[in-house]
Amino acid sequence: MGMLKKYGGYALLVAIALAVVVGLIPSLERDWMRVVLVILGLVAGLVNVVGEHRTEFLMATIALMLVGSAGLGSITSLGEAIARIVANIQIVAAPAALVGALAIIITTAREKSPR
Repeated sequence: MGMLKKYGGYALLVAIALAVVVGLIPSLERDWMRVVLVILGLVAGLVNVVGEHRTEFLMATIALMLVGSAGLGSITSLGEAIARIVANIQIVAAPAALVGALAIIITTAREKSPR
């Protein structure tokens, strides 16, 4: 699992770096780029969102979603770039959060089910 977690960490770092670059250079934004961000988010979620850190990760994801709705794009061109970056990071975080939430639901259902 150690090697898998290492690659999951790399997937998350690459996804965030890609989200920032695409946010700073809007001409790079393409549908396939969003698909890549989603896939990297799924990989990161499957590998990294485990154990006692699931709740913290999900809370951070909720905070990130709230930041994305703050209207940063109206600040100036810098605000527009920040809004694009946050939107791209949300594209990464959403599938990872989905994996984490499903893991919590499944774990809870297993613990509550009669044996």
